[in-house]
Amino acid sequence: MAKGDHIYRSMKISGRMTTHHGIDCGDGTVIHYHGTITDQKIIRLVSRYVFADGETIFTEKYGKCDSPEVVVQRAISKLGEQKYNLLFNNCEHFAHYCKTGRSDSKQVNKFVAPIGGVGGGSLIAAAVAAPAVLGIAAAIGIYHLSKND
Repeated sequence: MAKGDHIYRSMKISGRMTTHHGIDCGDGTVIHYHGTITDQKIIRLVSRYVFADGETIFTEKYGKCDSPEVVVQRAISKLGEQKYNLLFNNCEHFAHYCKTGRSDSKQVNKFVAPIGGVGGGSLIAAAVAAPAVLGIAAAIGIYHLSKND
């Protein structure tokens, strides 16, 4: 892992696997959305150990992205933000934004696309489908219940 890497770890929620994402600052720390289901999620700086929560950390591969300095600066600029939204601003959206300047989540696209969602470019369909998607997401464990997400 290196400065500016988009990193992630596996999580098992309700018997299903999902992932939690952050940005490696290159000094043993990670910036990510932190919080539990019962409190407001906030973008925080934590140790890599805290981020890992006992799991193996992986690096997301990008074909084209911004320099590590730009990536970490974007992450730092978001410290303290409390705008978490499962469908439109989750931990993966945050990490992808830091890397590229564009917000995206493969996890959300995977679950919304079959009902005409964000992956296909239809934000209206996603908004209409949001209540159903949230119910499905909660049932299958996209919603991060870990103390470190």
